Amino acid sequence: MRVSDQSNTVYTRTWCNYPITTERSVSYRFSPAQLNGGPYVAIQGAPGTSANGVWRFTFNRDGNDIRIAAYNGSSFADVARILDGATLGEWVDVTINATLDRAELIVNGIRFTTDRRNAASTGMGEIYFGSSGSSPFGVDYYIDDLAVSGELPDDAFAGVTIEPIFDAAGVTRGTEIVDEPIARFRLPEGADVADYSATAAWQGEAVPAQLSGPDADGWVTASMSHTFTRAGAGTLRTTVTDTDGNQSVSAQMITIAGEFSELTFESDPVGSMPADCSALDGYLPAAVSEEAASEGNHSLRVQDTSAQASVGVTCTVVPQQGAYLSFEVNPQSLQGFTFDIIGTSLIATGQPANSLFRLALRADGSIDWYEQWTATWRELSPTGSVPLDEWTQIELAVPSDNAAVRVSVEGEYVGSGGPTIGNNSSQHNEVTGITGLAFTTGATGAAAVHDDVYVDDITFGTPATTPPAAVGTAPFVISDTTAIDNDGEQVGFPNPGVVVSDGDGGKRILIPYSGHPDVDDAGGIFLGASDDSGASWFSGQDLNPMPDTSGVTMTRLRNGDVLAVNFHAYMEPGTDDRQALVETAISGDSGATWTHREGTMTTPEPMRPIGASERPGTTLGGFVLLHTIVEDPDGTLYMSAYGYYDSDEAFRQLVLVSTNGGIDWSVRGTVAVGDPEQFDIQAYEGPCEGAIERLADGSMIMVMRVGWRLPMIYSRSFDDGATWSEPQAIEVGPAGQDLLSVQPTMELLPTGELLLMVGRPGVVMTISESGLGDDWSVPVGIDYVNTENGSFTVLDPTTVVVAGDRGRAAPWEVWSRTVTVDPTCEQTITGAHDGRVTAGAGGLCLIDATISGAITVNDGGRLIVQDSQITGQVTTSGASTVAICGSHINGPVRIAGTAGGVSVGDTTSGCDASTIAGPLRITDTAGPVVADRSEVTGPVTVSGNSGRMATVLSGLTVHGPLFCSQNAVAPMDSGVPLQVDGPRKGQCAM
Repeated sequence: MRVSDQSNTVYTRTWCNYPITTERSVSYRFSPAQLNGGPYVAIQGAPGTSANGVWRFTFNRDGNDIRIAAYNGSSFADVARILDGATLGEWVDVTINATLDRAELIVNGIRFTTDRRNAASTGMGEIYFGSSGSSPFGVDYYIDDLAVSGELPDDAFAGVTIEPIFDAAGVTRGTEIVDEPIARFRLPEGADVADYSATAAWQGEAVPAQLSGPDADGWVTASMSHTFTRAGAGTLRTTVTDTDGNQSVSAQMITIAGEFSELTFESDPVGSMPADCSALDGYLPAAVSEEAASEGNHSLRVQDTSAQASVGVTCTVVPQQGAYLSFEVNPQSLQGFTFDIIGTSLIATGQPANSLFRLALRADGSIDWYEQWTATWRELSPTGSVPLDEWTQIELAVPSDNAAVRVSVEGEYVGSGGPTIGNNSSQHNEVTGITGLAFTTGATGAAAVHDDVYVDDITFGTPATTPPAAVGTAPFVISDTTAIDNDGEQVGFPNPGVVVSDGDGGKRILIPYSGHPDVDDAGGIFLGASDDSGASWFSGQDLNPMPDTSGVTMTRLRNGDVLAVNFHAYMEPGTDDRQALVETAISGDSGATWTHREGTMTTPEPMRPIGASERPGTTLGGFVLLHTIVEDPDGTLYMSAYGYYDSDEAFRQLVLVSTNGGIDWSVRGTVAVGDPEQFDIQAYEGPCEGAIERLADGSMIMVMRVGWRLPMIYSRSFDDGATWSEPQAIEVGPAGQDLLSVQPTMELLPTGELLLMVGRPGVVMTISESGLGDDWSVPVGIDYVNTENGSFTVLDPTTVVVAGDRGRAAPWEVWSRTVTVDPTCEQTITGAHDGRVTAGAGGLCLIDATISGAITVNDGGRLIVQDSQITGQVTTSGASTVAICGSHINGPVRIAGTAGGVSVGDTTSGCDASTIAGPLRITDTAGPVVADRSEVTGPVTVSGNSGRMATVLSGLTVHGPLFCSQNAVAPMDSGVPLQVDGPRKGQCAM
């Protein structure tokens, strides 16, 4: 029987039916023709048992070997390794003897036992063979001589179960061990230790082992004496043979550490490998070559000349946290050359040498990274990143918390990837140490095209030795994580927070997050609070307006109130499903007290419930309400909502509008609907989870999810959300790559830049320097460690607090990181500076600066003044953006002809109020103008501003006259009255 899967969207499966029994013996032979995924066999249970069977095993290629992994209902773990089992065209003999509690595998005569069972059952029946699933590369193998019995043979479980116990910690190249315990097994009843013999094997070398015992508990211990002359990562195998010839085997991945920081290969003989490196188990060796070199005369050639086996090498170091790897590479031909950072983890990753970060260089010169949870190679850098027949430097930077790998090519950052311990995984795993690197050929298996790659000038170091340019986070500086909540309850899905007063003159961050599984019909919301900018957190449940809801959106409004909106709406009876109850709450005292309100969402068409309600006796409305609300100067509110009209076949993305403070909502416009051409894509859901923002040119932008690990899309509106452009895929970086995939958070910063963060896989951040979403940077991975959902909250013009979760498995956690955003200024000044400062198109940033002298910015540059003191005149002419936040200026301020936004304090976007001792003139500006809670001692003039949004003068204190004229829209106070000591004239007259 042939099982062939050449599709990347569907499985190949077959069931063989047998009567239900409490024992099952299955024997068959299989021969792989293509083994690029992990085909599996399962013994199914009685009716009603898990569809994944009672026992489920996958056969994964690892070089020329096969790793057999067993499934326990949530994850796979290796239980056996078969040497040379992946040789294409050869037959492998398999027997599975199983009871309801344990299973024995006999593969090519070698016995392994396991109790790693998928599900309990009262019996076992069908035998199930399948492909590895949605793999772009395919699986093709033959099965023959299948024999199935409902009774176990007489020699079933004749072997012994061996437990590996070798402690390789601290073992380095050159270490001699003497009588070191490597494995143990319990002596069967009635047997004698003399009935057994043992051998060990390491790096292809047989090593004698001695048996001792049994001890008082019946354990027999196998020990060996050996000198490790070569470093490397591999499998220490212990084989125990009884007098009847039954062989039982244990396999333990160990690392013998080398002592290198650089490898130039100059002193290594041609044809050899350095002593700090060795061949991977089941792989052919690489060899030093004199045919090419980046510098000097030698390099390491990783050349695959076999259609049956790949080439693999590891080079190891003493365990560390985080890593820096740099190497020169010159590919002659490419299929799937991989470069890995390897190490140890709580649960084996199942990758060669227990790879923790696995990347591949493709034939087109692109770089992929391997996402373990979906078993998918994902593009990291575009086509042409690494050309053939040229030397190219590749650098990998892994921070000390092992949260991501950030990759640079020829000194330029190209992308991030996550660890193989999982992202959005159903099991908890951790990196426990990084122990070196690996190179292999054939990331997609043996094929007709072979890798031939020269590698030279390897450097391996720690995060502390990583060159600043290779850290790979620019323009972001990312802090370590701080726990918001890790008290043991299931928590996740942090939403954007709000910044309010802590009641003592400082700031308090409030971040809502869920306390329930990712289902509609569950409720429970927590609130985390921080009074020190995210350095530490405490429970804010006493400030929580909606602790029993499924989710909540919180927004700080211009007047200082905090508006909370229930994620769910509930159908109103008797309205033809065109109205749904919307619950909101409003607080004017930073969350200490709340006024709860009920309003209505009205739609032009009947809705279909989006899911099951968490409240018995109610029906969910057709749309859920989410993400931070956009507020216009006149108090009009806009909010994202997604769900269904009754006729929709996929999600519909709407914009809702409210003109009464968020109590009642109506549909302003449909942003996007499901694309029928994508309905057959399994992960496609339709446009949803839209994040909305008002841009400096007055337009709106929305970024949307369309499906799990599918590219995100965006749309623009130039009429306040009534109509929207045809959705397009977001393009990031100079090559216009896709951006994946869920829960976007987006904010226009006071700096004029547009910041976007998305999740799954991992949490990544990108920025649009133009502020229009048309020039997104290459995304930077913030955190991939079993992280799938996140958001951020703006603290000040250059600082946001990112919140994320730890996925689907305990121990659950919601965490935070502080991310500093370096604005794109040619000049940045901190500290004291005496003298005039002038900037052109490159812009000027003053951060925590004390300036004695005049400031001038023109020719399209931006001026960012944050937490600074200036003594002298400030003048801008034709700037792109001007933001004066939390600063004091002793001198006149003249801002003319700004193309983008002007902020002199804007408490809704993280720009603190400022004081100006002198006149303030803002004239002929094309973008939005906000002067919020700031104080000016001198006359204020606001004139000739052509932006389509009204100038906001909210809570502005003016010790002098206020004059407003010829603005396209008359200035407004947005519900926060001005205090003006002098006369008010023109458009600002009383």
